[in-house]
Amino acid sequence: MRKMPESRENSGNTELSALHAFDENAGGAFRTASQLADFGSKQNAVNEQLSEKIDTLRSRIGELEETLRIKDDELSILRGRLSQLEERERQTAELMKKLAQELSGHKKEVDRVRLAEKLNSGAIERLDGYFRYLSGGRKKNGG
Repeated sequence: MRKMPESRENSGNTELSALHAFDENAGGAFRTASQLADFGSKQNAVNEQLSEKIDTLRSRIGELEETLRIKDDELSILRGRLSQLEERERQTAELMKKLAQELSGHKKEVDRVRLAEKLNSGAIERLDGYFRYLSGGRKKNGG
């Protein structure tokens, strides 16, 4: 800012200084005001752009929060299904264990029956042979 003259002799200079203040080319208070207005205008444009970007980001954040909520719900459902499947797997494993024990018991029973049948077949053949011998021997002895 220009310093104002203090004496009356320089009053003409004071008027010139005042005129220079109104002249944008010469600088001064009004030049500074013009620069501030231009700066303010540019700053407002930047602020509007930033505000639009912020609004866009807030909107996107809202969309992402909704997507996250939906995915959390889906995850919760999937965790529930996983728990059900794990329980089913546990029950199936228990059932398979019981079936394996029963199968083992039935196999032992079948093996026992086969052995008994084999032993009985052998015993029946021996008895049959013995009876044939006895019936053949009696005929020889009695006939």
